[in-house]
Parts: sequence; structure tokens; C-alpha cells
Amino acid sequence: MLFRFLHRSRTAEPRKLHHDLLANIPDVIWVASRSGHASYISPNIEAITGISASQYVENCPEIWFASIHPDDRERVRAAFEAMFEHNQPFDIEYRCYHTDGRCLWVHDRSVRRFTKRGVEYAVGIFSDVTARHEGQAALAERARLSELTAEVAMHLTLSDDLQRVLQHCVESMVRHLDAAFARIWTVDPGRSVLELQASAGMYPHIDGTHARIPVGHLKVGRIASSRLPHLTNDVLTDPEIDDPAWARREGMTSFAGYPIVLDNELIGVMAVFSRQRLSEAVPRTMGAIAAALAVAIVRKRAEAKIRRLSYAVERSPAMVMITDHAGVIEYVNPKFTEVTGYTSSDVLGKTPSILKSDHTPRE
Repeated sequence: MLFRFLHRSRTAEPRKLHHDLLANIPDVIWVASRSGHASYISPNIEAITGISASQYVENCPEIWFASIHPDDRERVRAAFEAMFEHNQPFDIEYRCYHTDGRCLWVHDRSVRRFTKRGVEYAVGIFSDVTARHEGQAALAERARLSELTAEVAMHLTLSDDLQRVLQHCVESMVRHLDAAFARIWTVDPGRSVLELQASAGMYPHIDGTHARIPVGHLKVGRIASSRLPHLTNDVLTDPEIDDPAWARREGMTSFAGYPIVLDNELIGVMAVFSRQRLSEAVPRTMGAIAAALAVAIVRKRAEAKIRRLSYAVERSPAMVMITDHAGVIEYVNPKFTEVTGYTSSDVLGKTPSILKSDHTPRE
């Protein structure tokens, strides 16, 4: 009805009225032939895509298909052709590019078809639905990041093996962040070298070129020395990325790195590379994970030292007795029993004076 009215109007005033109406509604009205040639498109298309209506009319379908995201182009082409060939509805959402480089989501659908002078046409409506998709994407991302945080917390509590915990963490990061790979380094006792402890994704090994990175060297080492996070969604031009040729070859888009620090003491660095854009929420989540990892790493290292010390004390060739501040015995090692004859049950809760008493140990 709208198309017929526009083209049958004979006075300038109705035409101007409807031109102004179409130019100011948020949706775009289009009329296109079976070949994809646009015979009409409302002028507000330029506000959405940056391309004027006259450019579309003069250069469709080439200019239309060129603006569609490469991953969606054939799907849109097939749907448009099926509308005419198989009488299927044309109702599709896809991504296209604004002339300024922004990627938009649009909802494109036909509302009517007609034939004029032997040529088949479709009338359709084109709407910008980027805000809705971004809102949905933000909700989905929040859910993924919450799952990642919960999964990492679970790994930290279920295992005493530090390297296994870190490996589970990078595997979770790859899965929930859709990362190409993720890695965690810890600083060596001399605090001068980062040692790779866990890696997942396209590089699962931990013994390659970046197994040991001097603090201050390469991007990861600079994060360690500055103790500042870094996020980029343009690794090819970011001066902080050391090998743009590799990034181009592997199709990398984004990098996020975060220092692992506890009480201003460097513990390590975590980092991810991705072929997808990473939002500002990613480094915030990495910060929460880094804080939990810092505590866990320090605690598990302390626990490991205690286990080693306990092992050494248990097998010591010398007697070992541990008392509390009041002198009450809390522990004796096997050598103590061997030399004195007193078992731990004989002496625990008593004072060392028992060794000078007339009490004799049980046989």
C-alpha cells in the first residue's frame, strides 16, 4: 500500500509529506527487484549505515552485499533468493558495517511482493537492532564471566596440587572467554623471571619459547614489572604487542593480561589472546580471578613447605619435640619414641618434665 501510494501520488504535497515521514521514522523502507536492484529506499538508511539512499539505488545489490559481514553474507543472499524462487518469507537478522567501521545488527524482512511490467519486486523493512543484540550479548557475557569465576573458585578449593589448579583455571578461561589460548606464569624465587605454569588452548605446552620470560621483557614481563593490566582489541597495531606478524598470521584480535599480586608482592601474570573482541568486563573478571589466585598460590606454596617440613621431621635422625607457649607437648617425631620409649600418646598434653619422672614408658 505504501509503495503504491508513493508512486501513484500526483501532487507534490503528498509526496513531500510521505518523504518527510519516511525520512524520520526509525525503520527503513525498501523496494527491490528479484535481481536485488533497489528501486526505492528511504533516506534514513544513511543514518544507520552511512550510505545514502541514492548510492543504494545506483549500486545495489553490490553495495548492499559488500556491507554485510562476511560470515553472514551468503546466508542473507540465500534467504533473499529463496523469497522469490521458493516463496519463502524473507525475515532475517544479520550483521553489517557502517562506513565508519562499526559493526551493526539489523533486522531485515519483506512485507509484500508484487509484479510490475513482468518484474518481481519485494517491499521490505530494515531496522537497526544493535542495541537489543548488545544488551543480549552483555547479559550472556555476564553469565559466562560469572560461571568462569565460580568455576575457578571451585578449582581452588578442590585440589591441593597447585599446577593442576592453575591448569584447570586456564582451561576454564579458554572455554568461557572464547580465547585462542590462556596462560599463567609465576615469578621465580629470585623475582626476576616469570616461569610458565599452565597453558591451554592452541598452545597447551609449557616448555616452549615463552616458558621463561624475564620480568620487564615482552608484554607479559612488562605487565609484571609495571603491575598494571593491559587490554587491547587491536593487537596488530598495539605497540605493546611484540610480534604483530604472528598475530596477523594466526588471526588474533585481542589480548588481555593481568598481574597476580598480593600485598604489593608480585606473584605472577595471567594472559589471554583471542580472535574475538574482549569487553572491558574481561579484565575486571581477570582481576577478581588474579586476586583469588594470588591468595591460593601463596597458601598452597606455604602448605607445600609445611608438608615438606613435616616429611623431613618425621624422618629426621634427631629427636624432635614441639611444645606450645606453656611448655605442653604438642608433637614428637618417631625418633623421639625410638630413643625414649615414649609414644606420642604417652607424652602429648604433658610437659617435658615427664622425661625426668619415675614414670616408665609402656613396653
